[in-house]
Amino acid sequence: MLRKVWASADWKQELAKKERQTEIETLEELCGAQLSQGQRLDFVLWSHISQQRLKINACQFQEIEQKMKGYTDNIFYQRLFRRVNQLFSGKHIALSHEDGEMLVLFAFLVTHRILPLHTMEYILGFGGEIGNLTTQLIQEMKTQKLLGDYIEGPVTYELSQICGQVYLFTGYLLQDKYKYQLESHNPYVFSSHDYREVADTIFSKLPIFCQGTALDKKIKWEWLQLMDYIAENSGRQIKIGLDLTVGYLGYTRMTEVLKRYLEYNRFITIEAFDPASDYDLIVTNNPISLTQRIPVYYLNMI
Repeated sequence: MLRKVWASADWKQELAKKERQTEIETLEELCGAQLSQGQRLDFVLWSHISQQRLKINACQFQEIEQKMKGYTDNIFYQRLFRRVNQLFSGKHIALSHEDGEMLVLFAFLVTHRILPLHTMEYILGFGGEIGNLTTQLIQEMKTQKLLGDYIEGPVTYELSQICGQVYLFTGYLLQDKYKYQLESHNPYVFSSHDYREVADTIFSKLPIFCQGTALDKKIKWEWLQLMDYIAENSGRQIKIGLDLTVGYLGYTRMTEVLKRYLEYNRFITIEAFDPASDYDLIVTNNPISLTQRIPVYYLNMI
């Protein structure tokens, strides 16, 4: 909800806080890699929400502790736990709440596309219910001949995010009630094949995917988007070139907006347009003459 109402100034102000920079640096150090701007923004948003929630201090952790049983032995979780003083805005957390709060943070990190690919692979390598569910989903997809023996890392990553969401969360707050309405529109960009029936077949064999809540719609939509990507790209990244003549502030604002909503998707990268490079899409407000057949999206900046 905050992602919808925060302006760019709100994001900048929050990112500029010393405690937020410390949290980001700590997480990047643990991952051994820099987070994308989209990942940083989502992590900062979560940190802001956590900071407000900690003021109330009325959380019940029994359910998350039950679901995350076994993950407290995970090496990455233990490393994260040892850095608790650099997280949660540096605020002291009561010993009785430390485990619970760290499990909540860990659950967020492994389900919201925050962690880099290699870090998520490392976590899944130690086992656990999310990894087990991901394996079951992959097996069902192989049965339907949707996957071969070799699976691209980004595809496994996306499947683990989907499985983590259905395992750890119940329900979803729809910000736009029409966004995931498959009856009125579909999520496909490239594929001419409709995977909705095979999705129903696969999910019916995995009851956890059928909660009867709005989360079902969101998960199905994301899975269909992944199938669209697999069918068209076979592991290829989608690269977007941004070419805008709007002044520094306008360019920065548009870049931040696009990265906030697109770059969290591991299949999409956004960069400044370079005529010598190849792109899958160019976003511009300038007339462009290209010899290559590259889709161009023209923005009206008026």
